[in-house]
Amino acid sequence: MDQFLSIDSDGDGKLTHDDLIKAYSKTGKDPSEAEEIVRTIMKHADKSSSGFINYSEFVTASISKRKFFSEERLQLAFKLFDKENKGHIGVKELKQIFNSGVFQNIDEGIWETLIDSVVGKPKEGEEA
Repeated sequence: MDQFLSIDSDGDGKLTHDDLIKAYSKTGKDPSEAEEIVRTIMKHADKSSSGFINYSEFVTASISKRKFFSEERLQLAFKLFDKENKGHIGVKELKQIFNSGVFQNIDEGIWETLIDSVVGKPKEGEEA
């Protein structure tokens, strides 16, 4: 219930397209990048085709969230991060993803240490 209420910006008991965009914006994401994801969420969660998601629809969508993580949707999300269509998300993209919001003032050395500890250093001739 708390999550629903935190997204419902005007407290009317309905999650609108704008409510979802605002919620994405609070996480540091560019609203234009979230547009396609929000449209997909609305399409699948708004079972009554009312133009908003009520609490029952929200709970139903939350319970059946596996549907939302189908391969197609994962590919769509992946493409949001793989901006150069290389087929992988590299260090450069990871920095762009996390170098916003609360993370934007992190020192370059910390990024390198963090990324190296997770994915390792690129091999010679390999692009990061």
